[in-house]
Amino acid sequence: MTPADRYDTTHYPEDQYEPGSNGTVLKNLPGIRNREDLERVEEVQFELLMEEAIARFDSDHRFTTQDILWLHKFWLGEIFVASPGK
Repeated sequence: MTPADRYDTTHYPEDQYEPGSNGTVLKNLPGIRNREDLERVEEVQFELLMEEAIARFDSDHRFTTQDILWLHKFWLGEIFVASPGK
């Protein structure tokens, strides 16, 4: 590995783009190729997350790492391809 290679992420899902998106939209499960469309899907899912989080956590809740992982998975888990091992 050369020093330039250590930051190469082309083989990771986080650096893969949706075909036909001109490298502007990360690879996603619904196959969305337009950035604005993907943002709308993320917004809708975020609204659902907020409703669920309000029902799940009260104002005195102390968030844990597991809570943060749950929030992230609820929000984006049905949109983006998970990294290997996650």
